[in-house]
This record gives sequence, structure tokens and C-alpha cells, in this order.
Amino acid sequence: MRLFILFILIVFCNKSLAQDNKKLNQYFSNQNYSLYVSYFENTFKSKDYDNIDPDLVANYIVSLLKSNFNSSDAMLPSRKLKIISDNIEGYIISNNSNSRDKLLYEYGKSEFYKDRFKAAVKFLGIINKKNDEINFLLGVSEFNNKNFEQSRKYLDLVNDEIYFTRKNFYLGVISYLNDEFDSSLEFFKKSNDDDLENKYLQYLISINFLLKNYEEVILFENRLNLEVENIDYCFFFIAKSYFILEKYDKVVDILSKLESKIDREDEISFMIAYSQYMNGDYELSKSLFKELSYSSLKYSQFSSFYLGMIFLDEKNYNLAKNYFYASYKKEDNSEYTKKSLINYAKSNYELGDYDLSIAVLNKYKKSYPNENFTEVDDLLSENYFMTNNYSRIISYLNSKGNISENDKIKFQYVTYQKGVGEFNRGNFKSSIKYFDLSKKYNLDSEIYIKSSLNKSEALFIGNLYKEAVNELLGIINLNMNVELREKIFLQLGYSYFNLNEYLNASKYLKNYLDLKDNKLSSKDIDPILRLADSYYASKNFNSSIKYYNTALQNSDINRNYIIYQIGLCYYGLDDFTKSIEYMDKVILNSEKSLDDDAIFRKAQIYFENSEFDKSIINYNLIIDEYKYSEYIPYSFLNRATSYFNLKSYDQSEDDYLYVLKNISDEKIQSQAILGMQKIVSFTNNFTQLNSLITEYKNRFPDNDNVLKIQFDNIRNLYFNQKYDDLISYVDEIFSQEEQVFNEYETNYYLAESFFKTKKYENASPVYETLLDSVNSKYFSRSLNRLAQINLNQKNYNRSLNYFKKLEKNSKNNRERIDSYIGSLTNYYYLKNYDSVHFYSSQINSFDKISFNNRNKINLLSAKSFLDSGDITKGIDKLLTTINLVNDESAAEANYLLAKVFYSQSQKNQALETLYALNENFSNYDYWVGKSYLLIADIFISMNEGFQANATLESLIDNTNIDEIRDEALELKNNIDLNE
Repeated sequence: MRLFILFILIVFCNKSLAQDNKKLNQYFSNQNYSLYVSYFENTFKSKDYDNIDPDLVANYIVSLLKSNFNSSDAMLPSRKLKIISDNIEGYIISNNSNSRDKLLYEYGKSEFYKDRFKAAVKFLGIINKKNDEINFLLGVSEFNNKNFEQSRKYLDLVNDEIYFTRKNFYLGVISYLNDEFDSSLEFFKKSNDDDLENKYLQYLISINFLLKNYEEVILFENRLNLEVENIDYCFFFIAKSYFILEKYDKVVDILSKLESKIDREDEISFMIAYSQYMNGDYELSKSLFKELSYSSLKYSQFSSFYLGMIFLDEKNYNLAKNYFYASYKKEDNSEYTKKSLINYAKSNYELGDYDLSIAVLNKYKKSYPNENFTEVDDLLSENYFMTNNYSRIISYLNSKGNISENDKIKFQYVTYQKGVGEFNRGNFKSSIKYFDLSKKYNLDSEIYIKSSLNKSEALFIGNLYKEAVNELLGIINLNMNVELREKIFLQLGYSYFNLNEYLNASKYLKNYLDLKDNKLSSKDIDPILRLADSYYASKNFNSSIKYYNTALQNSDINRNYIIYQIGLCYYGLDDFTKSIEYMDKVILNSEKSLDDDAIFRKAQIYFENSEFDKSIINYNLIIDEYKYSEYIPYSFLNRATSYFNLKSYDQSEDDYLYVLKNISDEKIQSQAILGMQKIVSFTNNFTQLNSLITEYKNRFPDNDNVLKIQFDNIRNLYFNQKYDDLISYVDEIFSQEEQVFNEYETNYYLAESFFKTKKYENASPVYETLLDSVNSKYFSRSLNRLAQINLNQKNYNRSLNYFKKLEKNSKNNRERIDSYIGSLTNYYYLKNYDSVHFYSSQINSFDKISFNNRNKINLLSAKSFLDSGDITKGIDKLLTTINLVNDESAAEANYLLAKVFYSQSQKNQALETLYALNENFSNYDYWVGKSYLLIADIFISMNEGFQANATLESLIDNTNIDEIRDEALELKNNIDLNE
């Protein structure tokens, strides 16, 4: 029975439980969450959820959450949830049933919407499979938890478009907070929602402001409404952008819309005050600036400065000065400290306290040495000029590196006036200094030109003509009035005239007179004369005559000088008749001022036209009647030359000797010596000339011209073939161990003189000296001479060596042929006949070789053949030599041919050959003499003693050659002895 009752109870319970489950499921499916909660709690009294069906528990928790969220009578479920929340949260976390993710989602979502974001993250974060909604909820939760990087990660996983607008908003804020402004702007552009715009507009304004896109910032003004978050900050940044853009009307307008001063009260007040100041609303700005100057730490200095600027503009300089000084003393902002100090100086300047203003400005320059001092220097200049102390002004401005245009004008004027004052007092050097200072700047072109003109005049007075010219050339192309240009042309003309640059002088003096346009005054006579003189000096004689005549027409001054100059001009034009006509006018003029000049000029005209007799007449007039004339020395010299040209050498010599004995001028005596050098060629009085040169040298030992005169005398001796005199003269010069003019040439003339007088031992070392010189003019000639000397001295190897050197260093074909013939000659005497034959065949193949030289080679070749015993070839070469040309080589060949015939006992053939020699080569005395000696020998061999004796007697009587005569005498004596 008991078992039955127990069974009945179990069945009843199960039936009842099934009914409860059905009831609960019905409530849940119908979303009657509050009924579900009440029924569940009535059914299950126990709070031990682990013993209850997990699905029922899950629905219970969901119903609690949803009833709490949706129920109009929310207090009951909320209170219940609060009481059992710990059990529920513990259950959700520890639950391992299939309903776990569902519970985590619902509970986490519930916490999210209650702004319990950490709890939301706790439950939503452990869901295994997260969808876009869960990731979005987690992203927003982490955003509110300020875990921005974690928030970004969750939001980046959201792909559902329903979340894009909000997702981009949060990502935009996160990027903003990370200073990723470009990314932030992109996200906000994608977050296109009016409600969200009210949230992110503040960020757009802030980003553009931070990026200094002020024009963009002010565009947001039209998008503001009362729903915009942080609207006062938005207004502030828009106003500040207008402030930066200097749109001060808008600044005041925008800032007036602020509901609060936010956290920038002083800055806002300053912006309003400054904007009103810039708008010219001084009264409105004053009160704000004054309040800030007393109360604000940050804006006190700025406010004091702008109060100073307001009072300075209102010409209340005392108040301005005080505020600037207060701003300067603050020293919060270095730039405003500097500006305050400058404006403090300005205020003192306006108050007339120039010394204090100067002191303040100098303090500024000392305190801030690296600043730009343009404004400071301008103000300093103004202060200095107001002191009227010009020396102080000049000293100050001259020390400045850069000064203002206005200061430059003042400086230019002050220094010019100072220069004029110094010039008028005769302090020309000092005036130049001030004119240079005035020319430092060219703002007033007239003063600039006058400074240069006056400086040039001061330089001219100091005889610095070139500097005077350069000064004027620097301004000549500037624009100026006619009066200044006249002065410049005139000054340039005189300066060039004194520099002896007559072409330039005439150019500018002509320009001066052209500007006068024939309106001449007495002051213009001198420029006319200087122009005429310049034309004369530059050989423009026709123009010179024109202006000399202009001077004659306009003045009676210097008439004799002008007439004389016209005569010189005609002389320059080779119109000697006209020139003499004007010279005669000078001579006949009663002034008698240029008589000797005119007479001497007449003499010169006759002299230069080779009318020496007439020139002598006029030179005589000078010498006889004008004993103190400056033309006396030249009259003697030129008269001597005239006598020389008339071949009156004794009279010419007398005049030169007079000059050398009575006129001490070096140049005059030098010319007289040169004249004497010409005369001795006719008088043959070289000894006297040498003595005169020695006397000249003793009178003028430091005159370099002495050396030149000595050298000319050496040349004169050489070319007059006075070789022994030359040797003695040069030895005397060298013995004095003095400097020798053109020693190289002198040595050459000495060596040649030794050579031509056959003093070979003396000639050789001098030629060796010439070889050692760096001057190569006589190198090859010296080699040739040394080769010939050694050949004559029978030093054949040495001679051959010199000829070989000559071959390598020959300058022309003649020297090259000389070297070949010389080498062949030495080879011959050295009995090196093969070399003779080889080189003779080589040389004979040359095109450019004279017949005489070719004959010398043929003769040497012939002699080599004869000496080596090849008589046939020797005779052939002798005949070739004889038939080529009638020269000395042919004469010798003829003689040698006769000797060959004689040696071969062909005596008649030998005599015929010798007779042919005497007939065909009668000009060659030596070989004619040798021919007669051989004829005599042949006669002796033929026992024709009478014929031989007659031949020798005739030869002895007629020959001028000692060698021939001696041989003839010896042979005749032998005949006499034999008889």
C-alpha cells in the first residue's frame, strides 16, 4: 500500500512538474517575462539553480533581464535582480550548459545598456562565437573604459552596415585621441548622422584648428546648433581662428556667444581687447587691457604694450612711455620686451628727449646684438638729426652698416656741405674725405655729381690728375643739367691735358665748347688754347690751326705764342713754306718773346729737308746772338751733323768736341759721342774717340748709356776692320772688371777680331765662352770657327769633333755644308780615305749645294784617291773639279794634275796643264805662284837652266806672297849653286 501511495505521489509530481514546465515555456514564448519570473519563483522556492532544469533557469535569468529592461513596473524585477545578481552572475560564469553563451550575451548586453561597461566586457568578452553586435558592444564598452586600442580592435571586426555610422564615430574619436588627425577626419566623414554630428563636430573643429586649417575651422560656424556637444569650446576655436586670420569683427561676435568662459577667461578677454584695438575701438579695449595688465600673469605684458600703442597713437606720449616701460620690465615675452623698449624710445623722441631716446636705443642694440636694427637705426638717425650736431651725425651715420633711405639723403647733404666748407678754406685733403662720404649714397643725384666734381677739382689742385679723371668718368654718364656737364667736360679736358693724354683732352675740351654753342666769354680763351694745344700734340694740325685762329679772333693775349704754334702746325703738315712764314712773323714781332724758338725751328726745317747750308746759317744765329738760349746745345749738335752731311768733317768734329768740352748735359754729350763715332770712320781718329769715351765715362760713371757708347764703339771698330784697335779697346774694358754692355756680342766681335788677325790661340777660349752662353745666337758660328782653328792648327780630331757638332746644330744649309766639307777635310788629313769617299758621295747627292762647295768636295776626293795610290780615279776627280767651275779648288786641281803628269814623266803634258792654269786661273795668285815654281822644277829636270832661272826671277819680282817668294829664292839659289 505504501509503495502504491509512493508511486501515486511520484506520478503526480512528474505530472505537476510537466505542467509547470509547460506553463513556464508558454509564458516565455509569449514574452510574459514578469509572469515567468513570478511563476518560476513560486514553483522553485530553492535558490539552488544547479538542481533546476538549466533551460528553465536560463529563461528565468533572461526574463529577469528583459522584465527589468521592458517592464513598466520595473522596480520589482530590478530589486529582485539586484538581490540575486551575485547568484546569477556566479551561475552564468560557472554554467557549462548549452545556454551559457546565450546567458553571457543577454547579461553582458544588459550591463552595457546600464552603462556598466566593465561588466559588459566581462561577460561579452568570454563568448566563444562573437558576432558583429557583440564586437560592436565590446568596442563601445572598451571605448567608455578608455581602453582605446582594445576598442579599435573590436570595432575593426564589425562589418554589419547598421553599425558603420556609429563604428566610424568611435574610430574617429580614437584616432583624434591618438593625434591621427587625417584618419580621424576620414572616419568622421563616413559617420553621416545628424545626431552623431552634434557629437563629433567638436572634434572636426579641434582637428582643423590643430592642423592650422583656420579657413576650414570658420566654415563650421554655420553647422553649430544648441545640441552640439562642447559648443563653447567650438565657439572659442572658431573665434581664435578668426583672430589668427585677423578678422577681428568676427572674433568679438563669436566670443559674445559663449555661455561660459570655459577655462580660458584671460585669453578670451585678451582676444576681445586686441580685436577691439585692431578695429579702432580704443575705449572698449582700454578697460580690458587695463584689467589684464593688473590681474593677468600671462597677458599683463601684452596688455601694457598695447595700452602704450593706444596712447602713442593718441599722442599721449607720457602715458604711452609709462606703459611701454611697464611692458619692458615684465620680460615675460622677449619679443614684446624688445618692442616695448623701442617704443619707449619712440615716446621719448616724441617728447623731445633725444638724448634719452638715443641712450635707450643704444641699450637695445647692446642688449640684443643679433637683432635686425633697421627700425632702431632709423630712429637713432632721427634722434641724431634732431640734435643738430653735424659732427655727431656724420660720425654716427658713417659708423652704420645699413641706414634708411631718408638717413642717406640727409647724410649725403650734410657731408657735401661739410666738404664744400673745407674746400673753400683750402683744406683740400679734408674736403676729399667729406666728398667721399657724401658719395657713399646716391639718392640726390645732383649732390652726388657735385661731390664728385668738387672732389675731382681738389685732386686736380693736388696734381693727382689720373685720380681726378677716374672720379669724373664715374659720373659722366649720369643724367645732369647742362651747367654740370660743362664743368665735367672742362675738368676732364684739363686733367687729361696735364696727363699728356691729348686725344682725350681734345675730346672733352671740344665737348665743353660745343655745349657753349659759340656763346664764348673771356673765360673760354684758355680752354680754346688748351684745345688747340691738344690737337697739336695729337697731330691733328688742321683742327689745331682752326682753334688757334679762334683764340686770335677773340683775344689779343698770347698772340706771339699762338702764331708760333700755328707755324709748328704747318710744320707738322709738311707745309714748310707756311711754317717758315709764321716763324718769320714771330721773329719780326715786337714782343721778341719767342725769337730763338722761331729761329731754331727754321733751322730744323732746313735741317730736316737736307738744306744744310741754310740750317747752318740759322744755327749760327742762335749760337752767335742767343748765347743763353736753351737751344745752344742742340744748335751745336745739329750744326755738326749738317757739316758732316756736307762732308766738312773737321768743322763737324770741332762742334762735337765743343759740346764734349763745354756742355755738361749727359744726353747732349752722349749724342756728341755718337756723332764722333761716325766721323772717325772718315778721320780715322779712333784713338781720340777712345779717349773721349773714357772721359765721358769718368764724367758720368753711373750713366748706363756709357756702356752702350762703348759697345757702339766696339762695333764701329769691328765693321771698320780695326781689329787690333778693337782687341786693345776690349782688353782695356775687361781689365777694369766693370759691367759690359751686351757682353755676349762684345765677346763675339773680340773672337772674330782674333780670328781675322790669325791669333787663333786667343780666339779659341773666347769662342768656347760663347759656346757656354745661354744665348745661342753665335753658337753654330763659334763651332765653325773652332773647327777651322783646330784644322789650321792641324788638330784634326778636335776639328772633326767641332764639325760634327756643327752638323747637329747648323742653322742653315750653308753651315751644314761647311760641317760636311770640314769633316771631309779632317778625314783627308787623318788619311781616313774611305770616309772621305763615302761622305763625298753622300754630299754630292744633295740638291742645295753650290758649285764651289761641290768642287771642294771633288778636290778632297781626288786628293784622297791620289794619296791612296788610285791615280786613275784621282785624275778623273781632278778633271771633274777643273771642268765644273773656275774656282780656287779647280786651280789647285789643275796644279795637282800637272804634278801627276810630271811624276809620270809626262813633262810636256805637265807644262801644258800649268800654262792652262796660269791662263784660266790668273786670279788665284797662290796657285799661279805654285804653278811657276813647278814649271821651274820641270825646266830644271829638262836641263833648261836658263828657262828655269828666268821663270823664278820673274816670279820673285812679281809675287806678293812671302811663301812663294821664299820658295822661288831657295830654288834659284840651288840652280846657282849647281852652276
